[in-house]
Amino acid sequence: MESPRPDLMQSTSGAFGSMKRILFQPFDIAKWFVLGFSAWLAHLMESGGSFSSGNYQESWDSGSSQEDQQAIETFTEWIGENTGLVIAIASGVLIVLLATYVVLAWVRSRGKFMLLDNVVHNRCQVKQPWSEFKKEGNSLFRWALLLTAVFLGAMVIVASLSGSYVYETIKESSWTAQSVTTMVVIGVVVLIITLVWAYIHMLLEHFVVPLMYRDRCTGTEAWKKFLPLHRAALGWFVLYALWLFVLGLGFGVLILLLGLGTCCIGFVLMAIPYIGAVILLPATVFFRCLGPDYLRQFGAQYDALSIAVPVPELEQATVTHGGLGEGPE
Repeated sequence: MESPRPDLMQSTSGAFGSMKRILFQPFDIAKWFVLGFSAWLAHLMESGGSFSSGNYQESWDSGSSQEDQQAIETFTEWIGENTGLVIAIASGVLIVLLATYVVLAWVRSRGKFMLLDNVVHNRCQVKQPWSEFKKEGNSLFRWALLLTAVFLGAMVIVASLSGSYVYETIKESSWTAQSVTTMVVIGVVVLIITLVWAYIHMLLEHFVVPLMYRDRCTGTEAWKKFLPLHRAALGWFVLYALWLFVLGLGFGVLILLLGLGTCCIGFVLMAIPYIGAVILLPATVFFRCLGPDYLRQFGAQYDALSIAVPVPELEQATVTHGGLGEGPE
């Protein structure tokens, strides 16, 4: 049987139309703020500010005096004399960071189903989808941790095998044909690992999560349903990934123009947690609709956007943390 030939332009147009209908027909600022809260939860730690190092090199170069070198030596000696204390502090900080990451990753996983449910039903609920999709959210959380652990493990292996060589090459500036080739190979390996992880993460976000939502199943069950389709239509999903990259570049240009057109006020507002999610809501809703709209072209059994079964009318949720007190199972 001939496999369906999905149309990227049709999905793009459909996702854009869904975004307009949800956010602008009619325009409701209260809906934006509640839906923006869902979007903010769904993308915790996935976007935001980065640590700028633009002035770091300059300050290091201008401060490389004898006094600075002496201070560095003194600090190094202190670390050597207080190794136990340094290890204890570093371990404590690492534990706190890991615990924070795990909690935020769990909230983000639950928030993804909250956002998807609101998009599918064109509504702005908080408490109801948070509670209803507990099983699916917790399953996604476990899959997210697994993928992150595999990615970090692969990077640790690469670093352990090549870290000392890279350090010595850069330190000694021993750039020969062999060392350059080796550095290029290491870079290519890191790039491949990153691209494979990004592709799998894209599949999970854009296709597996909608199947989990549609069939009310775990991540493992959704992967079992999706992978045969992915194998049969690999080229179409790679094409989708490339188109997603192009759309991301276009979106980045629009963000740049928005920030510059507002004398950088837009950049400041978008950097504020939650407020930035509300401002970027059109893009978030568009991309949330894009994957399911593409997936539905492979058959009704993959359609997560047309399952809006009748549900009891619930009170309009407010942007509170009510109902967010449950922990991962």
